[in-house]
Amino acid sequence: MNNIDKEARWQALAEQAERDHTAPGNDSQVDRYRLILRALRQPVGPQLAPDFAQAMQAEVLRQEHRSVVEDALVTVLMTVMVLIGLYVAYPYVAPLLGQMRGSLPLADSLFGIADGALANVPWRAIIGSAAAIGGVMLIDRYADSSPRLQA
Repeated sequence: MNNIDKEARWQALAEQAERDHTAPGNDSQVDRYRLILRALRQPVGPQLAPDFAQAMQAEVLRQEHRSVVEDALVTVLMTVMVLIGLYVAYPYVAPLLGQMRGSLPLADSLFGIADGALANVPWRAIIGSAAAIGGVMLIDRYADSSPRLQA
């Protein structure tokens, strides 16, 4: 008797035992087939909900909204980090900016203002803010173009 015949015999014995509602016997192969027959008689698992598509669409919209909020938070965090970096670097960069102050074309000399009304403009703060904003823009541009950072 080959394996196919044995399997067919065990399957037939299992079907007969299930029809007769007999207790599990000594043959483990027949008992395994009985378990398979019982599992096949079980109803199919729950189907998709009728509003499944609408629920998925709502979830996608929530994810997109969450993504926009996360992007805004990351941009704010990067801006704060660049500003803190500039604050920490200021003691080292301040002497260089002081040397550059005399070489910057101020509005006094450009427009011929004699009393130096724009001489008190905080050029260091303006240059530092411009550098911070430029740094954040570069980081944002890198994050938008990098395939590694895109989900």
